[in-house]
Amino acid sequence: MILNIVVIRDAGAKVYSVPQFVASVGGFVRAFGDQIKAGAKDDQLAAHPEDFEAFHVGTYDDNTRRFEFFDTDVSICRGVDYK
Repeated sequence: MILNIVVIRDAGAKVYSVPQFVASVGGFVRAFGDQIKAGAKDDQLAAHPEDFEAFHVGTYDDNTRRFEFFDTDVSICRGVDYK
């Protein structure tokens, strides 16, 4: 199966998250938006949505154990778009 590699950039902390391996970029985008819209008071994404942007950075094939990274990261969603 080809899994998509996604990272979240935290502009406030100036760091990227640990990569997430997801079956569907669309599913990731929906979950990202839902988490922000849920507005849990102790959730960093919900508290500071303007600081977060997610990027699709490549793929991983679990049949061949091969990674493929894109030449340019692809922005897939921004926290500010869900507030």
